[in-house]
Amino acid sequence: MSREKEAVSLDKVAAAGQGPSDGLRKVVAAGQGLPDGLRQIGVAGQGPPDGLRGIGVGGQGPSDGLRRIGVAGQGPPDGLRDIAAAREGPADGGSADAVAAAAKPVIGIDIGGTGIKGVVLSPGGRLLAQASLPTEAARGREPVLRTAEALVLELLERCPDAAALGIASAGRIDAERGEVVYATDNLPGWTGLRLAEWAERSFRLPACADNDANAALLGEARLGAARGLADAVLLTLGTGVGGANLAGGRLVRGAGWSGGEWGHAVLVPGGRPCNCGRRGCAETYLSGSALMQDAAHRLGRPSLSPAELERLLFERDGAAQDAMREYAARLVLFLANLQAGLDPAAIVLGGGGAGSLPAWRPLLDEALAAEGAARLRVVPAQLGALAGCIGAALMAAARLDGGRDGQRGQEASIHEAGHELGTTKEESP
Repeated sequence: MSREKEAVSLDKVAAAGQGPSDGLRKVVAAGQGLPDGLRQIGVAGQGPPDGLRGIGVGGQGPSDGLRRIGVAGQGPPDGLRDIAAAREGPADGGSADAVAAAAKPVIGIDIGGTGIKGVVLSPGGRLLAQASLPTEAARGREPVLRTAEALVLELLERCPDAAALGIASAGRIDAERGEVVYATDNLPGWTGLRLAEWAERSFRLPACADNDANAALLGEARLGAARGLADAVLLTLGTGVGGANLAGGRLVRGAGWSGGEWGHAVLVPGGRPCNCGRRGCAETYLSGSALMQDAAHRLGRPSLSPAELERLLFERDGAAQDAMREYAARLVLFLANLQAGLDPAAIVLGGGGAGSLPAWRPLLDEALAAEGAARLRVVPAQLGALAGCIGAALMAAARLDGGRDGQRGQEASIHEAGHELGTTKEESP
């Protein structure tokens, strides 16, 4: 028997660090197409012309407290928290219940310093629901966990048969134990948090946790820009610089769970001070924040916005192009070093900078040629802001199967399955 799934979308997705513009979101019924908010987060093939809006803004979450997802004008029902309590405990991986659970949807959430995003994926890789809330990280660990709980419970209300939960988080994550080994002050009090244990206790579901960049690369490798590649590198260019490595079809997390922290590899010896204590880290030159500061200085416009910079690039403004040419040269030097050390089939660019790549792709190609790296394959991420939570959902699916890295039957492309992110069609068992 077929049943109609509804897809949840946000009325608007906030620019990084700026929070949503309104307190309530709309619920979009299945089949109504992509809302404007989805287009703003850079889903494959629909990269927004204002994709640079997510660059260089951080730590400025909304001040009006926790927002909820729901029908406009209605807060969440008081009984929402009872959903988790009514659920059965985690399924035994070797039982018939585990086999049945593997055929059910899974939830993935992505906890960042400015926002928490979540999705529900069907066993076939279809996006059944999505939601987002501001992190408001400055309030501390417990408020952030309550926000994450609210988001998961909302997704469970819409898809109560979800069978597992995957968590992507900023910070260095012990993926075996689901524990935060280290996190910066972007998430205060996060170090030492046993995320997977918290999730299993809170929702009575099998749960796992990993670094957000690892999860994003997994999402891109299974359903996005690196699909079908056994060797790939992800470099995220946002408020900071992150990364992840895939080798032989496996995520390379490292002995201390810090594999892929490319933002803290030195690009300019003795250069700009970094918040990690070193100088000249790639993050201080290649992050979206660094780009905006450098461009504003070069153009003599202290209030330059990402959207304005992107517009100037499309208009071929000379000063804007000079600023971006310098940025592209540094980026390509770094990419060429990654290529020399890891030899990936492709390097995937994620984060806010990737969403604006059409505006400066010619400058990137020019820099690749100048560096003698014209054959280096550099591609923009396709899953946009949802990459981390999609990868986390794939990890949750693998958790049900007793496997790792999302290697399960969710490899059917969302688009090939006949669905675009933000919509669903009837699904027959």
